[in-house]
Amino acid sequence: MGYRRYPLGGSTERREGDVVGTQPRYFLTKTWGWSPETHPTLGFSTEGGRTKYLREASHGDWIVIAGTKGPETAAALRGRLLGMCRVGREKVDAAAIMATLGTELRDDEKDENGRYRWPWAMPIVEAVRFDPQPDTEHVLGSYLPGLDWANYAIE
Repeated sequence: MGYRRYPLGGSTERREGDVVGTQPRYFLTKTWGWSPETHPTLGFSTEGGRTKYLREASHGDWIVIAGTKGPETAAALRGRLLGMCRVGREKVDAAAIMATLGTELRDDEKDENGRYRWPWAMPIVEAVRFDPQPDTEHVLGSYLPGLDWANYAIE
């Protein structure tokens, strides 16, 4: 599988409780698409989701990005593994970062009040884009329907 690596800056400092010297774990999330160049953060819709990830993840872990199977995702990306990233641990203002890059929020990225839907964000510090983008089911054995994907981690 080919890939392109994008070092994006930010902090990946270790924190107390991180297990040093172990193999990284891989967490999976589904998105409507993925462009770390224009959206260089990973956001959660709630602070609780972000806190849970930070509690369970350690320095060096990866988040694998899969395209959803819904109509919001471009047909060619549905059910595909798009790439993976590592994130910093600090909370950042995703909308402000995208604005500094000249990235305008699409209507489907806004809530009913016009704010970014995933405000509890962390900076992407390293990103890998998969090429080709394999079918999630072929790699993981299923599309992990419903909430199965939310807590999925490969040891």
